[in-house]
This record gives sequence, C-alpha cells and structure tokens, in this order.
Amino acid sequence: MNVLIVDDQISVINGILSGVRFSELGIDIVRSATSSEEALAVFSEIPVDIMLADIEMPGENGLELNKKIQQKYPDTLRILLTSHAEFSYAQESIKLGCFDYLLQPAPYEEIEECLRRALQHIYEQRKKNRLYQYGQLLETNVTELMDHVVTELFSRIPEDANSSLEFLNKMGSDQQR
Repeated sequence: MNVLIVDDQISVINGILSGVRFSELGIDIVRSATSSEEALAVFSEIPVDIMLADIEMPGENGLELNKKIQQKYPDTLRILLTSHAEFSYAQESIKLGCFDYLLQPAPYEEIEECLRRALQHIYEQRKKNRLYQYGQLLETNVTELMDHVVTELFSRIPEDANSSLEFLNKMGSDQQR
C-alpha cells in the first residue's frame, strides 16, 4: 500500500512521518508533497492508495486537489487532515466522497486508526472487485466449463466423476449419481 501526505507545513509532514507506524499498518511507501502540484506529480509516478491532505495550502487548496484526484484517480481513498474545524469544509469533504476528515492536531493513534479503517476498506473493495471479475469470467465461459464437467462426470476414472459431482454440488446443482 502507498500513502501520500500533502501539507504545506514540513513540520506537520515530519511529525506524521515520525509518529505514525506505517510499516506496522502494512504501508510500503509513504511519500509527501508540500503543494497540490507536487502531489499530482507523485500520482504520475506511483499508484497512491491513500492520500492524507491538508485543506489550507497556498495556491490550489486541498479541496481543489481532492476534486482532481476524485476525477483522475477514483480508487484513491482521500482523507482530509486539517486544523480548520469549519463545518463548510467538512460538508465539502462529504460531497467529494472523502473517506474521513481528521482535525489537527490529531493524535498519531487516531491517524493510525483512520488508516487501519481505510486499509480495511481498500482490501474489502479489492476482494469484491475480484469476486465480480471471477463471476464475469464464469458467466462468459459457463458453456465450456459445463462441457468439461459433464465430460468428466461420465469419465471411466472414478476420481474425475467424483470431482465433477463435487463441483456441481458446490455450484448449487442437486445432481445425484
């Protein structure tokens, strides 16, 4: 998993880098950027699974960055990490589909818990996507698969016939010998 931290204050980035136990969370790469422009450059270099971004930054702010990331990289989970407790910011983050909104100074344990939940969400989403792809593959090749199963069902080799019966039972068929 890859994480990108975006904040115009180097001290905030350094604090998160030193205080959050990324490797214990299973996060392989942690990159940082001090502006939206730098963040977009990171996205062009590596896939980013989770982005932690400040809102108030010179130039393009974190909300504008989130809009771009949402459009160009919809699979990236986005977490806003800001010292601004303004309700309008939280509202906008919800509209943008951000995963979470943390107020600074957030304890490192709170950031870690948020990252744990984000990682769990990513793992579950990837599992659903894989299952969907398997379902599509099965649906596309069901005729060939069933031809193979039926051929083995009538095989003279008992193991092949038993294997076919087990497969049919797993697939919900009520076939009996």
